[in-house]
Amino acid sequence: MSSLGQGSEPSINYVDASNCSPPSGTKLAVDTDCSISSYPVLLWGNYIFWPLSYIDNRLSLAIVQTNTAGATIRTVEATGARYINNIQIDTANKRVSFVGQAGMVASLSWSILFGTRVLNNLGQFAPQLQSAAAPVVVKNDDTEPSCPPSHRHEFEVGIICALETEFNAVTPLFDQYWDEDGDRYGRISGDQNTYTTGRIGKYNVVLALLPGMGKANAAGAAANFRSSYRGVQLALLVGICGAVPKNAEGKEILLGDVVISQYVIQYDFGRRLPDKFKRKDTLQDSLGRANADIRAFVATLRTRRFLHLLQSRMLHHLKHLQMKVDDGEYEPPDIAEDRLFQPAYRHKHSEDQNCQICNQCTGKSDPVCEEALDSTCIKLKCDESQLVPRQRLAGIKDNQNSGNVHKPAIHFGPIASGDTVMKSGEDRDMIAAIDNIIAFEMEGAGVWDNMPCIIIKGVCDYADCHKNKKWQHYASATAASTMKAVLERYIRTDKR
Repeated sequence: MSSLGQGSEPSINYVDASNCSPPSGTKLAVDTDCSISSYPVLLWGNYIFWPLSYIDNRLSLAIVQTNTAGATIRTVEATGARYINNIQIDTANKRVSFVGQAGMVASLSWSILFGTRVLNNLGQFAPQLQSAAAPVVVKNDDTEPSCPPSHRHEFEVGIICALETEFNAVTPLFDQYWDEDGDRYGRISGDQNTYTTGRIGKYNVVLALLPGMGKANAAGAAANFRSSYRGVQLALLVGICGAVPKNAEGKEILLGDVVISQYVIQYDFGRRLPDKFKRKDTLQDSLGRANADIRAFVATLRTRRFLHLLQSRMLHHLKHLQMKVDDGEYEPPDIAEDRLFQPAYRHKHSEDQNCQICNQCTGKSDPVCEEALDSTCIKLKCDESQLVPRQRLAGIKDNQNSGNVHKPAIHFGPIASGDTVMKSGEDRDMIAAIDNIIAFEMEGAGVWDNMPCIIIKGVCDYADCHKNKKWQHYASATAASTMKAVLERYIRTDKR
């Protein structure tokens, strides 16, 4: 490439691309942080460089060069990214990076991007080929605004939350709301659910907040949900849970991580015998399997490639949520607040606090005082020598010291569902060992048999007596962000 001109450098601008005419085989497509009305472009002299995606969704960007009159000059393919998010200019190394979906980058040197011939100090790079055709915008179904459904049966995805905290984390991740001017879709007679309608990505989504926790509330709401919105193909139960500290493969689960259901165990359904509780686990008494569509979908998400994509997109949506709700509500607590005690170590007053009830608590069946049940580990002076050392947690602490942020992980496995709030490390481990359970929650069993369901829960505690609420907001955020990432991978079924 010859000289690009004295003191001349490219710059970045944002333009309204609504009336642009993409060349054949390309489309205007942006990541979630961008919009067609504020489209990132590269400016150089009298030329505009447009990062377009390909209609066949290859992992490349078509960098289309036009003049200010809109005439197409040429196109350069930049591999490594799609769905433009932002543009970065490296003046020192004379390179331009086009950052796309999930932080993927397509980078080109100036010599390749700006051609081999320069006239009139960045004037004409090449002869103008033709004027732009009549304005046509090629829509990207994942990101661009669409029209609301004409009827409630056209909604394809349902989301259920049990707590207001969970609901509040989900709603900012809607791309559009269909009920800004009030509900337009109604519900069947007898349905007591209140619905929020809108769009997430390419799916029309309906969201319901349960009247309370537990299987009964979830079952009633799910049955009404399915009757009012008969077109729902996938239900996502999104919220928080208590986790087992290690999954069946021995991988550590930390606070803020996310668990996704492979199937659900109703662990509190059974018989109370004089000497023990015996769970009903016959085929007739067990919850059914998820349908083939959901089983295949979850199995695909677990594969190395798709788990990596899911993780990346979850972190992307989490960052977007934290920026959108900028009061710190969805920032992670200090990693020092992630404390796992030995399963048998009780949450009680220390001996020097002279609590008569707690001082007599030496075994599993011994009571602790009511004050201790509602107090923090710091106030009770829980013995830190009883903390369980964990390798992954130590690694995160080292990374934080280096300026890196906490990155929650995603785990798949069986989830235990029941009406009991699990607050016992010993019982947690005993029940988990039977079916390789990775988490405990309270609504899945109620939804599972009423709707085709995937449970997505953020880990806010370890289902032991030391649990507290410090991680609930962040865990709600990681679950909601994973929900949106999961929807991006779900394949739409053609309508007959």
